[in-house]
This record gives sequence, C-alpha cells and structure tokens, in this order.
Amino acid sequence: MSSSTTQSANPSSTTYLHVRSKDGDQLSAGYNTHFTINLASAIRSDADQVINISMISASIPYSFYPVSDSLSNNKIIYDDVQTFTLPEQNYDPYELVRVINADATFGAIFTASYNYYTNKLTLTNSTGVNHTLNWSLSNCVKVLGYVDDPDVIVAAAGSSTSSGMIDFATIHSIILRSNLAQGNVLSTNAGQSSILQKININSDPYGIIYLDATDIRQVSLSYAPAIDKIEFRLEDQNGKLLQLSEINYEFSLLFEVFHLDPVVHAEFLVPQSAQRLTANQPQYTRRDLTTGSLTATPLATPLATTLATPLATPLATPSANGLTVGSLFNLPTTVAQSSTTGGSIPLSQARPMGVATPLATSLATPLATQVESRNIAHVASEAILDLIV
Repeated sequence: MSSSTTQSANPSSTTYLHVRSKDGDQLSAGYNTHFTINLASAIRSDADQVINISMISASIPYSFYPVSDSLSNNKIIYDDVQTFTLPEQNYDPYELVRVINADATFGAIFTASYNYYTNKLTLTNSTGVNHTLNWSLSNCVKVLGYVDDPDVIVAAAGSSTSSGMIDFATIHSIILRSNLAQGNVLSTNAGQSSILQKININSDPYGIIYLDATDIRQVSLSYAPAIDKIEFRLEDQNGKLLQLSEINYEFSLLFEVFHLDPVVHAEFLVPQSAQRLTANQPQYTRRDLTTGSLTATPLATPLATTLATPLATPLATPSANGLTVGSLFNLPTTVAQSSTTGGSIPLSQARPMGVATPLATSLATPLATQVESRNIAHVASEAILDLIV
C-alpha cells in the first residue's frame, strides 16, 4: 500500500503574533516597511507537523502618495534634456493643473487644462517657438494619461492632449511579503511567491486601511522546525516598497501547528505480461502509486498445478468441429470456432465464465485433445472467457 499525508482536523498548538513596525530592525534606509523581528520564543514544529500561517488583522495608515520618487512616476522630460518634477503629494485633476501652471519653468512653456467629461489632460504651448514633450523618457505617463503617446513636437500655440485618462489610483493594493511564505502561494509574474497576504485599499488618504471581510484570507505553509526570526516587506502591487513617511502600523499573524496524518491509497494490480507462468512464478505484481516499485504476489494455487493434466502433454491438432485457441489472450477479432457449427465467434460475443465451474474442469477436455500445441504467454486477471458455446 502507498501513502501520502493530510493535516489533522485540529491544530496541536496555536500562537498569535502581534507585530508593530516600530519594534522591527529596519533593513531599507528611509522605509519602515522593510524590517525583521526576532521572537523571544521560537515557534516550533516536529518532522511530522506543518505550520499554517495567516494574517488575522492589520491597521495600516494611508500615508503614501500616488505620485512620488519612491514610485518612480513624477517626472516629465521635455526639450530632450529638461525635467519637470511633480511634487510628492496627493492629487486630483484640478490640483494637477494648478501645480503645472504654477511652475515657473515648465508652466511658463506649457499651460495645462483638464476636460472633466473625458478625464484627459491637455498641454498647450504658450510660447512663440516649438517645444518637445519626450514621453518616451518620462516616467509619469500613466498618471497623466500619455501611456501610448510618442514624443511630440508641439508647435507655437499648439497643444497635445493625452490619449488615455488621468490615473491617480497608482496603488491598487498592499502586499505583505515574508520569508515565511512557502511554495503553496503563486503569483502571475513570479511563480512561487513570498506573499503572505494581499490587502485591499479601503480608505481615503490620511485614513486607516484595515484587513476586512472583503480580503480573502490566505494560508501559507511552513515546514521549518523553528521560526524565530522573520523578515517582512510591505509593497504595492508592482513590488515597490511603500513609503509611509515613517508612520507606524500594526498587524497580527496566526500560527497553527497541525499533525500530518497518513492517508492510505489503494495500489493497482499489474499483470506480469510477456512472461510464461510456472508453478513458482507469481501471477501478479503490486505497483506502489508513490514509489512505482513492484512487489510479487504469488498465486494461492499455482496455475501450472491447476492445469497440470491438460498442459503436461503437447496438445493435439484441433478437429474441424473442435475449439481453436491461438492464445487465451492477445486475442484476434475471432477467438474460436463453434463446436457445433464450426463458425467463428466474434470477440464481442465471448462470455465471462461463472466462477461455479473450475477452470481445469471447463477446459481440461478441449485443451487436452483439441488445442494446437503452443505455449500460453499469460492469463489476464480481468475475466476468464468461456470459449465453449
């Protein structure tokens, strides 16, 4: 028999871990969203146990900006070498227009306007000479709606309108990553993933983002014998560290240790094909579904003993009305001649023989006197055909 494992119904131990970002050892300068913690008491499991890890609560301040250096989405390149940098802050379309027009350099060249009905930005050249907007070099094209726009030379008094919409929803979700996550978690861009939990943004700026009922709870598996040091990263959906401006936050994790119970699976029987059966040979072997190894299982009564009499002497050539058996298995489309009519019996009409008549009794006479002299390659286990009709 083969076996695998499954978790027991109830955990053998449960541990709650409450994490405060201010208690961690910061790993990335200027970011309190990448840190490690050291546990005073390790969370342990045995070789026959697994640790289920899940987030049960989180309180994270909405203190990050949709446009910032940390997100690499705040620069417009123009006239090939000039740079205009949008300040790091929260925006709506009208604030964007105000900031652009208030800039002493870029705003002196381009005047910004916003169409509420199309949610698009227009930049108008307010000088008397041509100027170039280098969208291929700019990193704020998604925010301004110029994602698919090529570099454009804007003539004097001419304008350029974004092909797409203004988009300040630059952070869609918060991702908590950890070195605890195992191979049962996948992502579309990285295969096996270190994600512990995805958290929806359910607050306006300057509020608190909570793990709530709309967030599907994820369970990560760990087979580590001891957990005593954990690394955490709080990122956006693109893998960039969140810049929370050093405002602290908290979250809680649940560790449940489960025993791995064995589950027994049935093996399947494999005929010993292409081998001749003797009194000392097994009729079947058992193949383990997990390892693929074969184990011999001898017959209760060796086949050679059961059929000793009819098989001991070379068999005679069959008569016209006799039973012809080329091979008991690897049968052709017609397997025998009728003892009454001499006609062929289609394979589909062969009948399974009832167990009440022993094989030796049913086949002794026809096999002893009428079957051509041949060796029998093997006997199938699925059915014994009554070839006498």
